[in-house]
Amino acid sequence: KEAAEEQGIGISFMPESYSSAGLVEAIRHEGKGKVVDIARSSHGAQVLIDGLKAAGAEVFETKVYEITRPAKDSAQEELIQAIMDRTVDAVVFTSSMMVRNFVDLASQMGVRDTVIQVLNSEGMVVAAIGHPNANTLNMYKIQVTIVSGEYTFKAWIHEGKKEFGIDHD
Repeated sequence: KEAAEEQGIGISFMPESYSSAGLVEAIRHEGKGKVVDIARSSHGAQVLIDGLKAAGAEVFETKVYEITRPAKDSAQEELIQAIMDRTVDAVVFTSSMMVRNFVDLASQMGVRDTVIQVLNSEGMVVAAIGHPNANTLNMYKIQVTIVSGEYTFKAWIHEGKKEFGIDHD
């Protein structure tokens, strides 16, 4: 919202849940007969298009940027190794694509099952920003410790502080 307003774009409303499903829920009652063009990434959730169409809107999708997996590098391999060495106490997943890329990297390194086993071990905190990310983690049989209901880093930090017993007021 702030970035749009900085560019002179007025925002009519903000959905309660910062997700495709939350956006559909917020506007579905006003969708009939509307024409909606969704400007988004190459990996936007289909639920937004399907939900708006089900509400009676004519929907167009304009992909304004491409999300691709970065080339494998030593920092990514170091993260996987740190998880396996149990020198990491928490891993925060911010998107479903991040989950898929993470598991794919572990697979390429030949340690997928081990990494998943460590992520599911006692004392390890696996956090997901939002329920779609938690669902993707669950698809890979990764147990989620924290799911922030609000899809923001601020909400996750609040939940993370509670999990680690840090004063969060």
